[in-house]
Formats: sequence, C-alpha cells, structure tokens
Amino acid sequence: MLPLDDPLWLDMHGGYRDGPTGAATMLRALYAEPADGEWWAAFWEALYHQGDIGEASLAVIPHLAAVYEGRQRDVDFYSYLTFVDLVRGRGGQPRCPGVAGPGLCGGLCAWGAVSRAGLR
Repeated sequence: MLPLDDPLWLDMHGGYRDGPTGAATMLRALYAEPADGEWWAAFWEALYHQGDIGEASLAVIPHLAAVYEGRQRDVDFYSYLTFVDLVRGRGGQPRCPGVAGPGLCGGLCAWGAVSRAGLR
C-alpha cells in the first residue's frame, strides 16, 4: 500500500488524466471519519470519468479496503470497486500500478467479486 505521504501521489492521475487527483488528501479524510455523499461525489469525480481511470484510481483501493474492513460498506464502496475492476486493463486503461503494492491485482479481483455479489 502506497503511504499517503509518498510524493508519487502527486504524479498519479485519475479518470481525467489531467494532473494530480488529491486522492491522498481524500483518503486522509476518509481514515478520519466515514464518507458522506459529498465525499464520494468528489472521489468519483477525481478518480473515475466515463469509464476512464488512472494510476491513482487503482492505488486508492488498498486504502479503501483498509478503511472499510471495520466499517459498514455502502453502495458507493461496492460500485467504485466494481467499476474499476471492469475497466482496468481494457482499452488503454492501467491494469495495476506497481506503486500500489504487491497483491493489488488479486485483491482487486477478490473485492470485485465481493462487490458484485454485494450488489445483487
């Protein structure tokens, strides 16, 4: 898992691929208190755009998993993981950034399966 104070966050893009996403700042806020609709709206806006993702879109996943290990998971949690899992590695989308740490791909596949099952 990429530490939130790592300068690599500043070089990773989200769905717009137009510059830093602020993902580390958003994750710090999520660690501090549960997400509300406003937080999720900003998160989606920064990291997923019309089927496009960037490296930051994937690098946040281990942090989401860590935060939601002990919290109630909502539809945005499941939806984000599912949508990212569906598009990663397709049509020029990143598959797995090395900076996210070992096991991200397997973890994402597992979370994607849990997400799809949770949404049924």
